[in-house]
Amino acid sequence: MFPMHFSRFGNEKAKTKEMIVDYKKRRTEHVPILIDGAVVEQVESFKFLGVHITNKLTWSKHTKTVVERARQNLFPLRRLKRYGMGPQILKRFYSCTIESILTGCITAWNGNCSASDRKALQRVVRMAQYITGAKLPAIQDLYTMWCQRKTLKIVKDSSHPSHRLLSLLPHGKRYWSAKSRFKRLLPPSYNTPPHTLLCCCYSLLLSMHSHFNNFTYMYIYLNYLD
Repeated sequence: MFPMHFSRFGNEKAKTKEMIVDYKKRRTEHVPILIDGAVVEQVESFKFLGVHITNKLTWSKHTKTVVERARQNLFPLRRLKRYGMGPQILKRFYSCTIESILTGCITAWNGNCSASDRKALQRVVRMAQYITGAKLPAIQDLYTMWCQRKTLKIVKDSSHPSHRLLSLLPHGKRYWSAKSRFKRLLPPSYNTPPHTLLCCCYSLLLSMHSHFNNFTYMYIYLNYLD
């Protein structure tokens, strides 16, 4: 199946990469994958839809890239302030450029960010807030907002594959909450009431990582077409 698939792209099959996500304590060598006799290169990370994914499923590399891109846009923000633009215009420029960079696919990676990564992201917001002189929303607040929007969209779409995961309990007052033996798959209950829609949203987003944990290892194929 794979040779027929990659034959459509011609030489693009040479750009295909292989990433192995393995949670076993005793790691073994994996048999290399061949496509038309060529060995597929194994990588530790790759960029997919603007998000850097690593074989450890950590997001330090992605947040570092996001912070660097966001800081580059602080310079034109300072220039606009020097030209005498008001706080509202500066805030609008921030929302269209810097904030859009910081929140790109935020529901996929922010939930499992480390504390140091969150501080680095929030530091950019504080710098922009100092320049604009206007109150700017925190990264965690933006993450919560996008989680709520994503959850409500799934709840309203009965054809969505994850719609069944956001179902009400029999009494119809609270939502079903996912359970797991692993802490990394549980929602942040320290600041989110259980069985609420937001808590279920966190459970849903974190459960995406369980697909990597349910298997001993999995291969992720990516065909770089850019």
